Amino acid sequence: MAGFNCSPVGHVTNGLIQLTICLIFNIVICVMPNWVQFSVGGVDVKFGLWEYCISGNCASLPDNLDTAQMRAARAFNILGMMTVLGAIVPAVMYLCKRNGRHILPAAISAAVGSLFIMIAFVLAVDQANDVSKHRGFCFGLGLSSIFQAFFGGIAFFGAHCSHGSSC
Repeated sequence: MAGFNCSPVGHVTNGLIQLTICLIFNIVICVMPNWVQFSVGGVDVKFGLWEYCISGNCASLPDNLDTAQMRAARAFNILGMMTVLGAIVPAVMYLCKRNGRHILPAAISAAVGSLFIMIAFVLAVDQANDVSKHRGFCFGLGLSSIFQAFFGGIAFFGAHCSHGSSC
């Protein structure tokens, strides 16, 4: 790209920021019951990946909502978080040692993490559509975290290419 010159360290730092934000968003998604929220007769109802809340009283998802699809969404979300964390570790190693061989596995791990998070997002949204079309803030965080992981991987790949490796 003409006029754009960024060092490998800049690419890796950008990628680390993206992946850290992605990890924080996914932790919030796992903890908060705000995938779907709506009101029925003045009673506020929210539910997330693990629990549901009615007027502030929370409990585990009932059997009709805790389907195999929802369990798969939780599993893929956790896999996505672990894979993104697996991308952060070699990137930090790169910043410490400035060794280009650590950055390509980080780029691949971030891309795979993005894929896992996207699968979790699709599964959770499909399950949520069965309940209500009213989205909570976790919907937006989930969508954003997919892009954060993807662009973090792109930044790492840019650092890999900046080292003179074949791209």
